[in-house]
Amino acid sequence: MNFPGRPRIEMSRDHRLTNRIFIHLLALSLVLLSGDPFAWAGGSEKVDSLPEVVARVNGQPITADRLAPLVDARLKKYGRFGSQQAAAEKPLAIRLRALDQLIEGELIYQEAQKHPVENAETRIAEEYASMRERPLGKQGRSEQELRELARRQVYIAEFLKAKGMAAPEVPEDEIRALYEESKESYRQEEAVLVRHIFVEVPAGAFPEDGLAAREKIEQARARLLAGAPFEEVAGEFSTDASAAQGGELGLVKKGFMPPEFDAVAFDLPVGEISPVIRSAFGYHVIEVRERHEGGIPPYDKMRDFLHQYLQSIRQKELLADMVGELRAQADIEILLPGVAETDRGK
Repeated sequence: MNFPGRPRIEMSRDHRLTNRIFIHLLALSLVLLSGDPFAWAGGSEKVDSLPEVVARVNGQPITADRLAPLVDARLKKYGRFGSQQAAAEKPLAIRLRALDQLIEGELIYQEAQKHPVENAETRIAEEYASMRERPLGKQGRSEQELRELARRQVYIAEFLKAKGMAAPEVPEDEIRALYEESKESYRQEEAVLVRHIFVEVPAGAFPEDGLAAREKIEQARARLLAGAPFEEVAGEFSTDASAAQGGELGLVKKGFMPPEFDAVAFDLPVGEISPVIRSAFGYHVIEVRERHEGGIPPYDKMRDFLHQYLQSIRQKELLADMVGELRAQADIEILLPGVAETDRGK
């Protein structure tokens, strides 16, 4: 059958931007709050191949059992995306980059501990209890380790908040300037979120087969008009792959479906059941669930996303400045095998 089937659901530019912002903030919070962003992942990096203590930050040890999961997570990330970087990057370089994340987290935690936290023990206990309820909260961790992680999260979160780094201010004119500079890249094509009932009429079918298909689609439409659930009717009558999804086709742009389909879909009021549509592939009955107008989204629709993006950039800059200052004042000793003596200190 030549019917195009279920189209790929399109993700608008603002949704992609939201996802990037979310991923950035999630990674950032994991690095800073726990000091160990991949602490929940099991590692294949062998701890016994490393010294028990891989670094000291102002005398505080960073142990191999914290480093190994980060190295393993980095290797897995390369593997998921088919990257050749892991093969080209020496094992020592991978370990050093992972260790650098732990050192930065330790520096921030040490600085955070210098600032009092109101009701600290109560908040730590609440955070600990919350961790224990999470599906992966206890995986691979002792009770003592989990309590220490809870303490880190509470102190660092309060510290970043007090320093204005948790949610840095972004002037409104900067948000609007970014919108004006980049708005053309957010232009969207007109699209409809649509579902259909489809009964195929194969090319070269006998007339009686075409009549039978017409009768079947009319029966399906009558069921819909009588109030039957769309997904139920689609599952019973549709002959294409969308039947298993209740007839859902996702967000469809003009030109993806047959022209006869488009002519109705882009004119049909939201929520109405269409007349029977004949295309080169067979018969359709459709329902438009949402209408997405084309063009550039207005500023008020994009503002929150752009604000979060600029906020994340500002947050990263502030943290980099702070970590740089803390490094300059810190006594950092790298104990990984293979690191040159001149590179072992800060």
